[in-house]
Amino acid sequence: MRYDRMSGLDPEQLDELVWRIEEQLEEPWHKGVGRPKDLSLREAAVVASGYMRQNIIQEVWAEIFDTSQPVISGIIAKFTPLIEASTEEDRPTAEEAEEAVAREQTVLVDGFLAPTWSWRDTPELWSGKHKTTGFNGQAIANLRGDLLFVSEPVTGHNHDMTALAETETADIIAAAYSGISWRILHTDYRRPLRTYVTSYQAAVGLYFFKLNFE
Repeated sequence: MRYDRMSGLDPEQLDELVWRIEEQLEEPWHKGVGRPKDLSLREAAVVASGYMRQNIIQEVWAEIFDTSQPVISGIIAKFTPLIEASTEEDRPTAEEAEEAVAREQTVLVDGFLAPTWSWRDTPELWSGKHKTTGFNGQAIANLRGDLLFVSEPVTGHNHDMTALAETETADIIAAAYSGISWRILHTDYRRPLRTYVTSYQAAVGLYFFKLNFE
């Protein structure tokens, strides 16, 4: 199977991600005793990263890998935090972003809404501007379109300027600001809301992880 098309990572990048994940496991993925795992460690990494990249429903992933939806659900739940931790060093810190912005002088800033399902007990996710629920984030890019920084998410009821002020973005762009760029994370988040921030950070981390190989 073409894992690169599923995960968005080429073989070398996937090797590195799998190695980083394996370093974090408390015990071997395949213990050598008992019932073997339905998926190999590499396949599990592909499913978790591919789920974030493609947002394909879990039943489809189960069909692709000839397993069950509960197995896929368990892999995504286990591997998403591992990917977040594995790519933490690739996500630019506010300090690194400030240095990059200072070098660029002119940057593009965009507020985006990453939509979620409508959670009745969390009305603060409702965005009046977008007429849907989700989390508001801020992205900074240079004039070439290279992403320099993605902020922490804040609840969707915040206006773009409020969200900007409540994240580190305002400090980063203090020396340079120009207009609007583009939008990312545009499909509904279907997993439990408590897992959102971890998935958001993992998705951002995978972007910069891949970028660092190019």
